[in-house]
Amino acid sequence: MRSAAELLVIVLLITYPTVACAVQKGEPRFSPDGAVLASPEEDCTAVLWDVALGKRIAILYADEPPWSPMTQSACHVVLSFSPNGKLLATQRTYGQVILWDAQSGHKLATFGGTGDDGVSLIFSRDSRLIVSVIEAKASSHKDARTNGISVWDVVTQKELLNVREDQKKEFNEVVLSPDGKTVMALAGSEIGSQLELSTDRYITDRIKLWDIQRGRELVTLKGESAKFSPDGKFLLYRDPRGAAVWDIGAGKLCALPIIRGPVNFSPNRAILIEGQDYCAVAWDLDTGNKVAEFCDPQSGAGRELSSRWHNVRVSFSPGGNLLATQRTYGPIELWNSKDGLKLATLRGAFKDLISLQFSADSRLLLSVGDASRSVDSWPSIMTVWEVGTQKELFNVDRGNNAGFKRVAFSPDGKMIMAYIGERLRVAGKYRINGITLWDIDRAEELATLKASSATSASFSPDGRLLLITDPALGARVLDIKARKMRTVGHVTSSQQAEDISVDNVAESAGDNKWNWTIFLKGNKQDLDDIKCVEYKLHPTFPNPVRLVCEPGDPKRPFGLSVTGWGTFPVSIRVFMKDRRQQNLRHQLKF
Repeated sequence: MRSAAELLVIVLLITYPTVACAVQKGEPRFSPDGAVLASPEEDCTAVLWDVALGKRIAILYADEPPWSPMTQSACHVVLSFSPNGKLLATQRTYGQVILWDAQSGHKLATFGGTGDDGVSLIFSRDSRLIVSVIEAKASSHKDARTNGISVWDVVTQKELLNVREDQKKEFNEVVLSPDGKTVMALAGSEIGSQLELSTDRYITDRIKLWDIQRGRELVTLKGESAKFSPDGKFLLYRDPRGAAVWDIGAGKLCALPIIRGPVNFSPNRAILIEGQDYCAVAWDLDTGNKVAEFCDPQSGAGRELSSRWHNVRVSFSPGGNLLATQRTYGPIELWNSKDGLKLATLRGAFKDLISLQFSADSRLLLSVGDASRSVDSWPSIMTVWEVGTQKELFNVDRGNNAGFKRVAFSPDGKMIMAYIGERLRVAGKYRINGITLWDIDRAEELATLKASSATSASFSPDGRLLLITDPALGARVLDIKARKMRTVGHVTSSQQAEDISVDNVAESAGDNKWNWTIFLKGNKQDLDDIKCVEYKLHPTFPNPVRLVCEPGDPKRPFGLSVTGWGTFPVSIRVFMKDRRQQNLRHQLKF
């Protein structure tokens, strides 16, 4: 007999209830409290769902006329909840930024004009600013560039910053600083067709900063990657020579040596931790002084390794009081981050470490590593430790031909989620097979979801649900406790409005021609839920595919009037406001 976990895996691999959504650029999002799910739709609308009840709260329409269902594949919506959970921002293809009440779906404000394609929306932490990252309108998708940024004040609805780069440049990433004062963009230049293996035609070579309140550019730095300090006052960036720290307020580099090892900011102070040459070193960014070293007395062991393997991985606990380090092929060590006192050594973790991360309550530590030194290999070994007791709770080793990607704790620290993949025999690349959940306390696998083309997976804020978006399957919501895939707002084909039918009337126009009108019949509730009706006439008619989006005559709703001489079958597609479709067929009668 199969276990409950095995049966769950089988059920999930067979059945895929889906939330109707578009995942080309916009993806579904939970509200900060997890009570509401916002789903972008393929017809340039967005839908708010009550997660607990699985019912639709509202359909969010833009002011512009809705896109024709026949061209809906060219449309998408990006969206973002404000951190306080009160607002939802949306932007549709070539449309404006619209603010909505996140609980009721009531429209509150509209920003900007049309003509630019929304790529992402970012709220500031205090919910007072909204950043719109746009793709300038181009003659073809191939020529499109993500090269624009607009920042709006939510309260005054004033545009504070407007940036537009030329068509030969692109922003690979745009980030708003934690204090909401600065926008950073990783800017790229076209690399040409000689790099055929690259999935992006642009390579990051510049980092640009703008002051939002002054509406002007602050500096352009040469670099490949960058991130803000938790207080937003410093920028850590890296180029081929190493890493450096930029003091944003002072407009100059911090007085630090070139940093070549892994680095991390402390959560609550202007401290930067560098891991290199068997030690972790803490630097005070305000003074540029070294404030602590975290070194094991036996760290000299193994110095015969090449310098490439001397780095030390470092990770702060969320509160900033603890620091975890691991040097290459050494144990994980826990330190008091304030005085540099070693607290514990987690023996048995002698693998090449890829990442370290604490759970949100600092109770657990997750290490992800590999026994291989291959640059292209995915990490295949995952271990969870209890920080207080230094006890290993469980360990997963997937071997040499499989690995993990995007490993993360659930918000409540009770589960771990990871993309799982296998190494392909051709070229040694990896392919994502699915997403696996593990129960930490029970040290067991909960479920494996088939998701070979998944674009993202995220927990709800309370950790009860897992939202998976997939271009092929739409959005799926897994109720983890109930161990079943829940359907939030989806209506299956068997639940279509069965009372809708088609009829026609006709009268002679002479000369063997007829004036006829084809229309729908049904109860008022079903007819009110219809957005548009598509009629496909005989191919001898000019424009044989006709679209009707107005109810018109209540006696002949969504009617289409035509003059012709013969009868033929008409194919009809009914597009509902909640994205359902119903296919009908009617034989004309004269």
